[in-house]
Amino acid sequence: MDKKVIGVFVCLTALLNVRSGFGAELTKVRVASLLSGEFSQAYITQKKGFFEKHGVSVDLVYFQGGAQVIQAMLGGDVPLTVTAGPEGVVAKLQGADIALLSANNPTMHFSLFVSPEIKKAEELRGKRAGVSRFGSASDFSIRYIFRSLGLSESDVTIVQIGDNPSRMAALRSNAIQATVFTVPNTVRAKKAGFRSMVDAYKLGLKFHGSGIASNGAFLREHRSVVEQFFKGFLEGVAFAKQNREESIRLIMEFMKLKDRDEAEETYQVIIQEIQPRKPYPSKDGVETVLRNIESSIPKAKTAKAEDLIDDTVLRRIDQSGFIDNLYR
Repeated sequence: MDKKVIGVFVCLTALLNVRSGFGAELTKVRVASLLSGEFSQAYITQKKGFFEKHGVSVDLVYFQGGAQVIQAMLGGDVPLTVTAGPEGVVAKLQGADIALLSANNPTMHFSLFVSPEIKKAEELRGKRAGVSRFGSASDFSIRYIFRSLGLSESDVTIVQIGDNPSRMAALRSNAIQATVFTVPNTVRAKKAGFRSMVDAYKLGLKFHGSGIASNGAFLREHRSVVEQFFKGFLEGVAFAKQNREESIRLIMEFMKLKDRDEAEETYQVIIQEIQPRKPYPSKDGVETVLRNIESSIPKAKTAKAEDLIDDTVLRRIDQSGFIDNLYR
């Protein structure tokens, strides 16, 4: 099918005018996310009604991994996502018609966990490490962490395992001896007796971990809807940062957590430490991704980070004073 036809199809099928309980007309939009603490801001925003406040009715559609989200965006299933990280950079580099609009996670919030008997980084040589999928954020992160520890890609065998629970099970069975976890799985890993070796987000590393992205055709045809979505999301972030107890309750609801300490850790790491008030996409963060993939994608060696991101939507909102007003 012709790309222009696909673009029109995306725009037509992604939007539907509905009415809120107050009679106001809303634009319904499907938005991709993952069932992970990293994306709890979107759930909080939806539950507190901030998307609807700004004119959009958001249908959060959940996927297993970021690579699947990009495929769904390009196929026209969802026009927007809050999950676009390294896989989004790769897709953009390879010519995909998507716009990387923000960096909600401008670092790597993964923590490296290892089997209890492993005390030093060099003891990982010859061992097996698990990631969700090759090309995913967990894959990029663990390779970057290994390099920061002085380990080459040939020192540790990296295998595809699946999501956080699947990697936990593989670590328990000794099928792998290392992996990276995100909150709240970090709490569970510690309780299970595994050793935390590196908290990447505490190292000041700049990395395009995840952010809002749009199908290019959708952005061109419905820029005002993207701005409305952005405003709702940014107000949800402000609410979360300023309302700890309610946000922790919603995180427990979103992730179906029974242990409050898991929700508290998720809130502290994701909402307070990682999520910026003004989540501009970072050229340095994208540059880190490019350096990590240049051995497998030669085009990354000559690519310019600034050509792969688009901060115009966020900048327009920011320059209006909207974000600053949320924190007064």
